[in-house]
Amino acid sequence: MDKLCFELKKQYNSCIKTLKETSRDTENEEYLCDSRVNVFDFDCITKIMYPIDTPKSFDALMVVPHENKYFLLIIEFKNQRASQINNKDMQDKLLKSQKTLGKMFEMLSIARDEYHFIFCVVYLNSNHYEKFKSHLGKTLHKFDLENFIEDKKRSEVITHEIDVLCKEFLKLQSNIQIISPK
Repeated sequence: MDKLCFELKKQYNSCIKTLKETSRDTENEEYLCDSRVNVFDFDCITKIMYPIDTPKSFDALMVVPHENKYFLLIIEFKNQRASQINNKDMQDKLLKSQKTLGKMFEMLSIARDEYHFIFCVVYLNSNHYEKFKSHLGKTLHKFDLENFIEDKKRSEVITHEIDVLCKEFLKLQSNIQIISPK
C-alpha cells in the first residue's frame, strides 16, 4: 500500500467513502456518479483538519499508481452545466484545496514530490448545441483553472462531463489496480 494511502487511512479512516457517495449533491438529493470505487472524502478530511472556518475543498481524493509513480486524483463534482459554473468560485476552491493538500502532506510527513496531482472538475453533460459551441475556438480546459495551479511541474487540471469520468472509472477498475483505502 502506498504511504499516503496508509497514513490517510490511519488518520482519516472515517472519511473513506465510495466515489458515488462523494458525488452526492445534497441540495438536490442526487448522486452524480455511480462508481463503487473507494476514495477519500476530501471534504471530510478538510472538515477534520479545519473544524472552525472550514475552507472550500474538492470532493474526492484517490491515489492511482502508474508505472513507477503515483497520481493523486482530486475530484470536484458540479451538478451544473459548464456554462453555469462560476469561474471565480472554482478558482477559489482550487486554491484552497491546494493549500489543504500542502498542509495535509506536511502533517503526515510525506514528500509531495513523489506524486503527480490531477485536479479534475466534472460537470453535467451538455446538450448538443452547448458541446458544438464549446469546441469552436476554445480549449478543453474550462474555468481558467490552469492559471491557478501552484506547482505546474507536478500538477495539472482536467475538466470533463460527468459521463466521461464515470466511464473512465469503469475502465480503471478493470484495467489497473487502484489503491483502495479499504
